[in-house]
Amino acid sequence: MFKTNILMIFALLFVITGCGQNDVSPPPPETGDTNNTTPGITEGEINPLDDDDDMTVRDEDIQHSFMKFDLDVEYDRNVSYEAEYEMEGNGEAKIEDDLNDRRLYGDDAYNELKPKLEQLNFTQETENIEITEEILTVFGIPTEYKEFELEVTFTDGTTKEVKFTQ
Repeated sequence: MFKTNILMIFALLFVITGCGQNDVSPPPPETGDTNNTTPGITEGEINPLDDDDDMTVRDEDIQHSFMKFDLDVEYDRNVSYEAEYEMEGNGEAKIEDDLNDRRLYGDDAYNELKPKLEQLNFTQETENIEITEEILTVFGIPTEYKEFELEVTFTDGTTKEVKFTQ
């Protein structure tokens, strides 16, 4: 009787353990695609889990010609206006506006920057002074700056730097 109970316990354990093993599905077959995208994220979509800003930007949403936009305008009394946008990775944006005592980051900053970036029409060939005037007008910031610095990377990969000191 004792041997029968032990055999039944082992048989029951064998059946229970064997049943749980069929729940694992084999990995999908290799397709030869070497595209290292994150599962569930399609090409042209930025993964919102990569950064705390939770800024999701899709290629079709972008209607300006900048992959990177870094503006820093310094005024008297340590007052400045900074606006940054970078499409790479999850996308990053920030505005630090001492003129109006405002700080925006992530989606809030991008939502404010996007229409301004879309209004800018300058290219790599545009004269630096014209770029400066266009940015000051579009961003609505004073023209009496001490220092103006801009670095942009266009979607074609070319870069442009503009620096002025008054």
